[in-house]
Amino acid sequence: MVAQPRALTRPRALAVAALGLVLLVAAPAGAYEVAAVPDGGTLRADRRAAIDELHASAERYQQTVLESFGQVADVLDSLSQDAASLTAQTHALATAQSSLELSRRSYGAGNTGILQVLDAQRQRQQAQLGFVRAQAQQYLDTTQLFLALGGGRL
Repeated sequence: MVAQPRALTRPRALAVAALGLVLLVAAPAGAYEVAAVPDGGTLRADRRAAIDELHASAERYQQTVLESFGQVADVLDSLSQDAASLTAQTHALATAQSSLELSRRSYGAGNTGILQVLDAQRQRQQAQLGFVRAQAQQYLDTTQLFLALGGGRL
């Protein structure tokens, strides 16, 4: 004889199966019947809630990915603009440097006064400041790109 669980051998004993979906009811003749466990629909509601949470989580993930792509695209656009700005500032700096050299030669030859040389120096310093600012912006945007690609937080 196979040993049966103790709860099933007693008359009118109830045993709940896995997840509480089914219970066994002892019959007087020793035969067992399977009956549905009345749960009031809570299992079905819990399952629906879990599925809804799964869908909401998937939508949040999709939104996060789309926002990340948008951030990367924005930063790449900024880097492209930074490169153009840096090129323009490099050209302005070279032009200001040439102007300063010409002013110094002209002053040395006695053709211009000191004010023209000082003005050329001022313009060169402004051009150098613009170049440094453009470089700093490019470095900042490069850092923003690393962050947008998932490189951590500052």
